[in-house]
Amino acid sequence: MSIEEKKNELYSINKRGFGFIRGIEIKREIKDGAASTFEVSISLSDIDGNYLKLVAISCTDISIGNINNMLFASIDLIDISSHQLEGSKYKVFDAENNLFELTCIDILEARGG
Repeated sequence: MSIEEKKNELYSINKRGFGFIRGIEIKREIKDGAASTFEVSISLSDIDGNYLKLVAISCTDISIGNINNMLFASIDLIDISSHQLEGSKYKVFDAENNLFELTCIDILEARGG
């Protein structure tokens, strides 16, 4: 999927009203004394309580801001593959309220609610 298709997919998610952060899960595998990169799942809700989950794979540089308030996250991404950061293709972030930011190899919509 191209960067423009990814951006349109995220724009569509926001346009459908999914932008309230319901939860953020950060996990990684630790096996044989070595740790893998992180996987970050961001659960987004609309005003009616329906939700979907975005999953970012091979994440680094994870930053989470103040998510205590019910602010609408306007999710955007930029292509950073030309920055020559090994294992990072996208920077994914909240463009409105700085609720989170991360770099990852890919991000996808896991399921709707």
